[in-house]
Amino acid sequence: MKKVSLAMLAATMVFGFSPAAKASPVLTFDIDFYGGDTALAKGTLDTGTTIDLTVGDTVKVDLLYSITEVGLWKAGWDVRFPADNLVASNLTLPAIGAWTAYPDDPQGITPGHVKFRGQTMNEWAFTGLGPGTNLLLGTFELTGTKESLMNEIWLYDYNPDGPDWAAGIVYGGGTLDPLVVPTRLAYMNNYANNNPVPIPGAVWLLGSGLAGLVALRRRMKN
Repeated sequence: MKKVSLAMLAATMVFGFSPAAKASPVLTFDIDFYGGDTALAKGTLDTGTTIDLTVGDTVKVDLLYSITEVGLWKAGWDVRFPADNLVASNLTLPAIGAWTAYPDDPQGITPGHVKFRGQTMNEWAFTGLGPGTNLLLGTFELTGTKESLMNEIWLYDYNPDGPDWAAGIVYGGGTLDPLVVPTRLAYMNNYANNNPVPIPGAVWLLGSGLAGLVALRRRMKN
């Protein structure tokens, strides 16, 4: 009985773990706000949270990603936000292999968009390090230009109708576009940049006293 049980256990382990080895790749994105005119710290992920930004102030943004498979060699992302409330600038990209922008459809900043799209001749440049191990895709700045209670920052596929994502080595050039689904990265509040001088309590007290004297004088005249 023990030999049969051990044999069944071994078979269960083999067949039980085989699907895990063929699991689909997992792609995740995170966002990190820091610096600029804010006191936000770099390295603290702000994905899904609400960030306060005063109108006219700037904040730096790191876009991070993680994928569980190796061999990614071209890709495209589109960070979207309300163009009337936020303005992007100063896009910089890390040196990842031979990463270059497509000459016919380059990445860059347009109103309401920060677009990342390019390819690398080094198929191992985008090595998968597993969920939670984020790699820097790019850095840019956001400036608040209009008061708003809530702005949504989303991430989309650069071109959902075409093969922007491609993987070599493991997938033999197959596309991974279905993994790039619209994702709400964060919210941002823009507050008006007005700092009225607070009125001391003594002024209010003096004003109420004067108003009382005026009312008393009128009453005495009547």
